[in-house]
Amino acid sequence: MSEKILLTPGPINTTFQVKSQTLIDYGSRDFAFMDKLKEIKPLLFKLMNISTENKLILLQGSGTYATEAVLTSITEKILILINGAYGIRMKKIMEYTNKPFSFLTYDEGTEINYDDVENYLSKNEDIKYIAFVHLETSTGILNNLDRMKKISEKYNKKLIIDAIASFGSDIFDYNNCEYVITSCNKCLSGIPGFALVITKNFSDFKSPSYVLDLLDQEKNFEKTGQFRFTPPTHVLVAFHAALLELENETLEKRAKRFKSMKDIVYNMCKELGISPLIDVSKYATGNICHTFLAPKNENYNFKLLYDTLANLGFLIYPGKLTNVDSFRIGTIGCIDENDMNNFVSYFKLIWNNMLNKVETKIEPIDTKQFYDYLIGKEIEFFTGVPDSLLQEINNCILENAKNHYVMPNEGLALSLASGYYTSTSKIPCVYLQNSGLGNITNPLMSLAHKNVYSIPILCIIGWRGEPGVKDEPQHMSQGSCMVNLIRSMGFELVYLDKLNWKNNIDKCIELIKLTKQPVFLVVRKGYFKKYPMAEFKYNNLSLIRRDVIKKLVIASNDNDILCCTTGKSSRELNEEAEANKINKSRLFLMVGSMGHLSSFCLGISMFSKNKKIWCIDGDGALLMHFGAIPMIGHIKPDNLIHILLNNAMHESVGIQPTICQNIDFETIAKNLGYVNVFTIKNDSELDEFLKKVHDLKGLTFAHVLLSNKPSVSDNLSRPKDTPLERLHNLMDFIKKDN
Repeated sequence: MSEKILLTPGPINTTFQVKSQTLIDYGSRDFAFMDKLKEIKPLLFKLMNISTENKLILLQGSGTYATEAVLTSITEKILILINGAYGIRMKKIMEYTNKPFSFLTYDEGTEINYDDVENYLSKNEDIKYIAFVHLETSTGILNNLDRMKKISEKYNKKLIIDAIASFGSDIFDYNNCEYVITSCNKCLSGIPGFALVITKNFSDFKSPSYVLDLLDQEKNFEKTGQFRFTPPTHVLVAFHAALLELENETLEKRAKRFKSMKDIVYNMCKELGISPLIDVSKYATGNICHTFLAPKNENYNFKLLYDTLANLGFLIYPGKLTNVDSFRIGTIGCIDENDMNNFVSYFKLIWNNMLNKVETKIEPIDTKQFYDYLIGKEIEFFTGVPDSLLQEINNCILENAKNHYVMPNEGLALSLASGYYTSTSKIPCVYLQNSGLGNITNPLMSLAHKNVYSIPILCIIGWRGEPGVKDEPQHMSQGSCMVNLIRSMGFELVYLDKLNWKNNIDKCIELIKLTKQPVFLVVRKGYFKKYPMAEFKYNNLSLIRRDVIKKLVIASNDNDILCCTTGKSSRELNEEAEANKINKSRLFLMVGSMGHLSSFCLGISMFSKNKKIWCIDGDGALLMHFGAIPMIGHIKPDNLIHILLNNAMHESVGIQPTICQNIDFETIAKNLGYVNVFTIKNDSELDEFLKKVHDLKGLTFAHVLLSNKPSVSDNLSRPKDTPLERLHNLMDFIKKDN
């Protein structure tokens, strides 16, 4: 599943730094874990300006667990104030206890009537505690904490505050309250899994539950530094990291960020004529979740709105009201104004289309405009390895950029870009497919990382194998871990957005300048419009790759192994093997792993000496890991036939050129130890080579110069068996004669 922006009251988006803490397993008695536990109380109380005279009890479970733990343990009578779904939940908890309690109910979407509360308390002296929800997320109402504290002092009552939604959303004074209940997620930006209770003491407290006994939990923790039962270790250390992030951001700035995003949402709804549930001229609303009324329009369909937004990467919530149709939009978590502005542009489009019964279609990005915007931002240097998802922008760069270099591999591209920055102090652009992360990781971490030379680079990366998008097996494994790979290395990423791509570029540049290192712009399939290239210049060579592969198939013996590089070549080999009815068990089709076929074939040839190994290589692949060639020449397997199919372009991902048209591979092969070396430019030379290939003694290299005209259409079939099945079939074929 791809990441989505959670515009909900919780759970919320958390940072990678917080999530990464869950990758470490701690024992509950581990000193490192216990040390983090000890730091939670002083750090939290400092950040929230809470007196250290208070106690902090951590309880496994959601915030509701702690609410029940408190409410059901109070031995004196409680008055519950209800003006939304979570006040109703308090009432339901008390109904299970059979204890006497009272409640006052106010309309959803209105604040607690404080005069009414005072009047009730003045007539009911048996009430000792007042319980209420500070921020009622079902409506967005923010009940007045200061007013309730004054009322409790006036009538000598004690407060129980459900601060699950409000805690950390703004600056509030929670001191001098008997019980404050909150959660580790929501505004504190941890991961759901435990609740927190802050209390001055445990007067009037006797738990009817062994598991939910907060007093016993607190006594045990004070005595041993441990939970009574297995603690949620991963969630607790993640919460510790979340508190450190809050310390770095400060509560004031977080509240300001939440308020800014809230304003964006309200302004959007005002523009669209969407009415908020809450009359903000009369009542205060919190910063975290905002309820809006469904329009009186027969075309309104919340499921359509929800599903369309979800498909575009945004989640909102339906309403939680009992009396009106509504929906909710949250504005908390590790999101910012850029995320919210992106959401707004989509919401407005979808909303207007829905009410007018128009299907929402998002057009791809105008490729030339995208390129021009980069140039306008003084990003004028481009290098990388072409990618099918980036084909249109690659073509645009190829045709327009003054400084553009298609490099043999992604690591070299990053190094080249680093040199450019060092000379010019300008941000370069490196483009790559996510399979290239393997090549680029070393210079990313040991050259460009902020802890080393701190080199700012815009990396545009194609997301092959995105979860939920059908793709080839090798891309699925790469795509599923791409985001975490990038973030685990300490780099920020931004998802390219069709409507808001200018904001995305601006965000990347902002992050590049902030972090002083590379930032990744993630591109999904189909995000760029077709770029009309000028007429392509074809060479004068006659050999077509597909025809050459067919002749290789026919010329090979039944005992030979045919191995082919990644891309269209392998699919053409597969089709020709089927058409010519050869045993497909003797095929190896390289999927991904660009540039590694020759080393793979070397490994087979060294230990299958009774078979000829045909290594059908490509020019881009050969260049990518050229270091394999001297090693092959050094080992000199005499049963390896290394065939370079050279059309001087990355055809599988477009028409981007390689530099292979001017390389004297024959001299290189001879100098590096190949015994038999051939140059093949036409059919007659190819036929002559194939007639004598089986009689050749020693390591062989054949450089086949191809036409750069497209070999076939894009309708090539794909193998029906899996890569693992093909490997096992080949292994069985090898074993027969070994």
